[in-house]
Amino acid sequence: LTNRFQTHAIQSNVITSSVDHKKMLHLRLRKPRLFHFKPGQYVYLRIPDVNRHWHPFSIASSPDSEHLDFYIKSFGETSWSARLWGLMKERENNLFQKGSITANDDHSFPRVAVEIMGPYGTSLGRIKNYSHGLLVGTGTGVVPLMSLLQRHVDQVLSLHPEIYSENIRKHRITRIELYNSRLNQNGTISSFMKKKFMACIYNSKAE
Repeated sequence: LTNRFQTHAIQSNVITSSVDHKKMLHLRLRKPRLFHFKPGQYVYLRIPDVNRHWHPFSIASSPDSEHLDFYIKSFGETSWSARLWGLMKERENNLFQKGSITANDDHSFPRVAVEIMGPYGTSLGRIKNYSHGLLVGTGTGVVPLMSLLQRHVDQVLSLHPEIYSENIRKHRITRIELYNSRLNQNGTISSFMKKKFMACIYNSKAE
């Protein structure tokens, strides 16, 4: 399977510190269906509206989330991160000027194409094997820790019977899509597997 994916931004928050005037961007992307990662891993991002270069960033969201979160600090005035910050700031200003929508509205947010390559790196550990943990991080080092903590929260919430059943249903569908993707890449996909996939979706809804 290829490790490159196409997606788009669904939300952004541009932040300027009132103390030292440093700038940071919280960028949220829609997670591609077949993209999987573990806490502590990172990806390369390429945003054609900025330039064609790849830049690595740790993932801050939980692996179980339907989106990907990144926290990007802006450096200098002409750097890639500064240009990205400016781009998203301009998009948000345009939204607010229209009046009735906000920058956090998924459906109204201007489409910003993003390419993802990855994930890379190793997981931070198998935290489910332990009852207690100590996380230490500074600066950008806290980003992968955020992913780890959010994964822990998701696992606690999954103890709820209804949430657990819904997660199982999503996992079943994703496994079949992943299998079909492999068949498609090998050139052996068939209408039979498509029917099996649609039957699985129908059965999961019936459950």
